[in-house]
Amino acid sequence: MQRLLNLSKLSPAKALLLCMGIGFVLCLPGLKLGLVADDYMHVAVLEKLLPLGGPLDLFDWAPGNPEALQPRIAHGPYPWTTTPNVRVVFFRPLSSALIALDHALFKNCVPMQHLHSTLWYLLIILACHLLYRRSLPGAVAFLALLLFALDETHLFAAVWLANRNALVAAVPALFGLCAHVRWREDGWKPGLPLSLLGYGLGLMGGETALGALAYLAAYEFFAGPGRWPRRLAAFLPATALVLVYLAAYKTMGYGASGSGFYIDPIGEPWSYLSKAPGRMSALFGAKLLGFAADLWAVGSFIRPLAVLSGLAGVGLVVAILKAHWSLVTAGERRLLSWMVPGAVLSILPVAATVPTSRLLLVPSVGVCALLAVVLHAWWQARKAVAVPRWEAVACWFLVAVHLVVPVAVWTGTSVVFSVVGRKMERDALSPQTDAAMAGASRFVLLVAPDPMVNVYVPIIRAVTRHESMPDSWLIVSPSPFPHRVRRTAPNRLEVEIVGGSLGSQLADFLFSNGEHPFRAGHKVALAGATITVLEASEVGPTKMAVEFDRPLEDPALRFLSAKNGYLERMPLPAVGETMEIPAQRSLISSLGRP
Repeated sequence: MQRLLNLSKLSPAKALLLCMGIGFVLCLPGLKLGLVADDYMHVAVLEKLLPLGGPLDLFDWAPGNPEALQPRIAHGPYPWTTTPNVRVVFFRPLSSALIALDHALFKNCVPMQHLHSTLWYLLIILACHLLYRRSLPGAVAFLALLLFALDETHLFAAVWLANRNALVAAVPALFGLCAHVRWREDGWKPGLPLSLLGYGLGLMGGETALGALAYLAAYEFFAGPGRWPRRLAAFLPATALVLVYLAAYKTMGYGASGSGFYIDPIGEPWSYLSKAPGRMSALFGAKLLGFAADLWAVGSFIRPLAVLSGLAGVGLVVAILKAHWSLVTAGERRLLSWMVPGAVLSILPVAATVPTSRLLLVPSVGVCALLAVVLHAWWQARKAVAVPRWEAVACWFLVAVHLVVPVAVWTGTSVVFSVVGRKMERDALSPQTDAAMAGASRFVLLVAPDPMVNVYVPIIRAVTRHESMPDSWLIVSPSPFPHRVRRTAPNRLEVEIVGGSLGSQLADFLFSNGEHPFRAGHKVALAGATITVLEASEVGPTKMAVEFDRPLEDPALRFLSAKNGYLERMPLPAVGETMEIPAQRSLISSLGRP
């Protein structure tokens, strides 16, 4: 720890270059990542292979319009259980435009697209450097910036192209915050217009910018110079900008509703308020103690632990800070007076979705400053007096979690993510999948619980081989439970989920919130087929009939099953016969309800 703090004697410029260099090295494995999952969907949209959005609207997953959504359900790859009026569409024109630009310039050189993301990560390190150096002593400012550069919760924003929008939104907004602080504290006149420009660009990048603007509110409320009228006047321009943005956002139909993944805080306030506290605590547990927020999705049994980790983390940091408050300088206290509330406020927007550690990009700006102050105060205290054993153990734990573990997480996760991406592509293009799909235009996956297979295979093939999307891609059941399939007519099958139902796994909730599950008798018309719910539990359908407009042996119709990631033809029972399909679990399909 002392050797680390000795590096703080470097000049601010050299300390910044060192942290940016560390950030660059951490991003290096990501340069080999290639395209993964949603990246293929973005390319398919840009090449007009999928009717989802456009070059400035790549995050239009579900428009909230039944007429516009129906073709995506009828022909696939959206599930037939999709709520017709579900809305999952985000206003991210700048992020979309940058993806489109990458595709135009570096279509055949994906590492250059990843290098583009790396540059955004270096820029956010620079923005944090400007914020920390203004109020923190050299050692603490360096430690805060190092903690931020190493933070493993930033990984997906830095290495996954589809998640770059978080950086594109946060970086301009944070530079806008820097300009605002300089305007208020130094009288720098260009600061006001430049701050508004930064906020505007950030909001064009994505909703993550709202988290950065939370720091502005906290700054003016808790630390801004001057009396209240002056602080309010300084805050009003940004407030007006946000109000115009939110009004336009809603008017143009952006946002999320009807999805189990996302809650609309304005349209569904009670649902949001009931879930936000637990989710926020889980996110703080991830940021302070390293209890991965992604475990929230494993099931309800682990969520109390996630919430407790947040409470424990907050309690631990507060106890250590309180014990050594006398060693905290005036500059540190002033910065914490608005950065800590800013971090809390910045979590409010992301509490509208299922907790994952990658949501912590903006909250980590304030939390890293807090951790740097806490660890530095503890280290200074232990050199002068004997600190309690529990405190020493706790602080060394924090050092390990935030300065040692992240290096392994960055490297390991990048490698694993790359392996997953390459396996997806390899299986989608495998000879087995080629043989299974050859000669047909309409495909049916009776049981396909792995989204990496049941959604992305036709998209990967279309993007990689420039094939047309299938005329229809029907996933009858994405459930991981055993199934019983009975053929009742030449063109009709009955599919029963044994011991389970649709709507019981996390993957079922992206385009449905489960509040209005399908009941017996409900029918869904698809391209060349009709699904009728025969039986249903309180959770969702347990037995469905699938009736096609032609015999099942028609050569245009192909039944597929997944095996180790690739697809193969599925033999069908004769009329009047039944076949059993064993449970087919995958990591994602085994995750619990939101």
